[in-house]
Amino acid sequence: MFQMWGDEPPRTARNVLQWYVSRLRGLLGDVLIWTGQGYRLTVAPGEFDVHTFEGLGAAGLRALAAGDWSRACADLMAALGLASGPPYADVPSTPILEAEVTRLNQQRRALLAARLRDDLAAGQCEECLPELTALACDHPFDEEFQYLLVTALYESGRAADALVQCRKMRETFVDELGIEPGVKLRESSTRE
Repeated sequence: MFQMWGDEPPRTARNVLQWYVSRLRGLLGDVLIWTGQGYRLTVAPGEFDVHTFEGLGAAGLRALAAGDWSRACADLMAALGLASGPPYADVPSTPILEAEVTRLNQQRRALLAARLRDDLAAGQCEECLPELTALACDHPFDEEFQYLLVTALYESGRAADALVQCRKMRETFVDELGIEPGVKLRESSTRE
């Protein structure tokens, strides 16, 4: 009940919660069961988009690690297609839900970076520049997106622009965070 009402639930909280559970059981049937310590929603794999998203993402990462670029691209694109908007945007926020939203957003960013690495490895550097430029701008402290943008610029024959991006990114890190960027970004700024 604390997740619904905080530290001060109303007097009728138990009755309201039981009414909600009764309505859910009427809608969902036997998938919502009492366990003795609370209710558990049991679903089969693939019945929630989040399960499909995680399964496709994991398959895409495995394909990427195995060097199967086309399979990786297909799986990663399918996973990212399921995660096109904010997770659980239509559900009232709670601390547990906020943690899950943060986890899913991090996973989405990791899959997006993996898909972009796949695209760059396939030689699609120029095609990735608009997306990477926007991501680097939207996430100025995300070293992976910054590194991928620098790589795409360099591999597209724009070494001077890559160096300018490295310097700009370093200034942002030093001025805003008081730290130097990671080794990968520092090394990318020394390419000839």
